[in-house]
This record gives sequence, C-alpha cells and structure tokens, in this order.
Amino acid sequence: TLTNVLTTDGFSYIVSGGAMTVTEVTAGGDTGSNDDVTLTTTSGDIIVSGNITALNDTVTLTSAANITDTTSGATDISAADLVINAAAGSVGASGTNNELDTDVDTITASVRDSVYILEENDVTLSSIVTTAGLIDIEAAGTITTTTVTANGGYGVDLNATAGNIIDTAGGLFTATSNSTLKASGIIGTTNNPYDVSVNGNLWVWAGSQVDEVSVIL
Repeated sequence: TLTNVLTTDGFSYIVSGGAMTVTEVTAGGDTGSNDDVTLTTTSGDIIVSGNITALNDTVTLTSAANITDTTSGATDISAADLVINAAAGSVGASGTNNELDTDVDTITASVRDSVYILEENDVTLSSIVTTAGLIDIEAAGTITTTTVTANGGYGVDLNATAGNIIDTAGGLFTATSNSTLKASGIIGTTNNPYDVSVNGNLWVWAGSQVDEVSVIL
C-alpha cells in the first residue's frame, strides 16, 4: 500500500510484484519536466483508493490485471497527461462511483477489457483502444477525440455533460457494437465533421446549436 509517497521536486517510479493499493502519491515541482508518477504491477491490480498527482506532468499506470477505483466520486488522478496500460484487465467498472475519476488534459489507454472513466473537465482522448471491451467516458467539459476504438463486438459511449464532442483532423471513432454520443453542446462542426465507423446502431444527442447545426457526422 502506498500510503503517502511525496517528492518535493522529482518523479516517482514504483513497481510492485503484487497488487498495489494507492492512497497518496504526489510528484512535486509541477514544472512539466520529469515530475511524473509511474506505477506498475507485474502481478495483480492497481487499486486507486486516494490521490495520484503530477500537476503539469504525466501519470502512467501499468497493471498486470485491472485498474480499479474504490473512492466515492472525488478526483483521484490529477495530471496533464494520463497513460494507462491494462493488457489483461479493465479500467474502472460500471455503476456510480466505480469509474476511474480523473482531472487531466489528455488520456491514452490500451486496455484488454472495458474502460470506465469520469473526467472533471475538458479532455482530449488521444488514443483509447480496447481489445474486447466497451469504452464509457463521461466528462464535465468538451471531449476531443483522435482515436477511440472498441474492438471485440463492443460499443463506445461518450458523454460531454458540459461541452461539445469534436475530433481532431484524421480522428476516428470506431465501435463494433451499438454506441452513443451525447453532448450538452454540439457534436462535430460543418468544417470538421465527427468521423465514425460503427458496426451497429449509433444514438446521438446534442443540446446546442452553432449556425443552426447541432450534429455533423
């Protein structure tokens, strides 16, 4: 159990041969240069039960199994960038307070099974890929995507509760089952339509308009 791991100015790099429970890990300095947190298990889960902080820097979680969140909705991971690897498991779980809670600028994730993330602000999904699992990400801001891919007969559910859903140039939302896009704002723009490839039904909700347009797919 990592109860209180703190650096004043520098990175934290920790490897566990079994399950790792994280209560508090902070990389100080906030300089955006090598004040990262890297946590790895070679066997067992990473269990997030507190805060992981690397403001202006990167948090990397690599689990031999799952990455779970045992807290009740408070932000757990605060960083500029979040990198997730779970080649044999899932990230978060379905149901209230079971998601991985984040406050980050970008997320990159390679996961075998499903991904459940609850983001506090705007977020860019640089690359979220599952081998055989669904992707369920909610953000209290705008969601910008580049690569979002749910393989193995699973769908993608994105929900921007206080913003838009847009993609970067060349970005693609790919799902192999029924999927949803929901935003309080708009989805796609006339100059940059939101690109999708869905093997199944796609349900779309948008709450705002720009130039009398809510959704461009």
